[in-house]
Amino acid sequence: MTTMQVGDPHALSKGSTPPPEGASTLRLYSGRFCPYAARVRLVLNAKNIKYEVVNIDLKNKPEWYYEKNALGKVPLLEIKGPSGPSFISESLIIAEYLDDQYHDDFPLLPTDAPLERAQQKMLLEIIYSKITAQWHPLMVKEDNEKKAVLIKALGEVEQLLRGEYFAGEKPGFVDLCVWPWFERLPAVELFRGVPFTPTDYPKLTEWSEKMRVHPRIRDSIFSTELMLEFFQTRNPDVGL
Repeated sequence: MTTMQVGDPHALSKGSTPPPEGASTLRLYSGRFCPYAARVRLVLNAKNIKYEVVNIDLKNKPEWYYEKNALGKVPLLEIKGPSGPSFISESLIIAEYLDDQYHDDFPLLPTDAPLERAQQKMLLEIIYSKITAQWHPLMVKEDNEKKAVLIKALGEVEQLLRGEYFAGEKPGFVDLCVWPWFERLPAVELFRGVPFTPTDYPKLTEWSEKMRVHPRIRDSIFSTELMLEFFQTRNPDVGL
């Protein structure tokens, strides 16, 4: 199984040629440090699904990639079939498809409880909206007002964590799909001075530590040092 540790393939950029067809049924077009692509890698790895990865240079995308996805966005899941490949884009749509298609191994959303399923997806949208409101502008340029927005959002999300995980007794759809932003917080603390400590957020930091060491999640996580180096350089191949 392909996991996303140091040793990933180098990102393909403008002027590159399309990669040859691989042996795997599934191919993920990914941005190595993109949190949206990370959602899909988390689900694939948590469910032990075999797949291959093609990393895309998001600042210098190859021309051929637009033939697969007209918007040029990642993630994109390519599914090999007898009559040719099928494609699914948008991280949450891909994640939900994978959970439905490979449900038995580490199920994330219930199939027999529509209300619980809807509530997990609603909670995910609330957390995501709060955390990402000023995330990208803050990563681009230090700004005390945007930093304050993120600090306030973390306090509000702290109050939404009412169990061991957001989904209950084990990680679920909402946990995996918000995790990429929390995975980055220790590096954001060093990069932009946003505190993420047990004193400030006792429940969130405890949840974060459980996520980092969970056997279905830990192999999908980059080190804080590598994430910080990416923030500082914006080099998609950093560490390779």
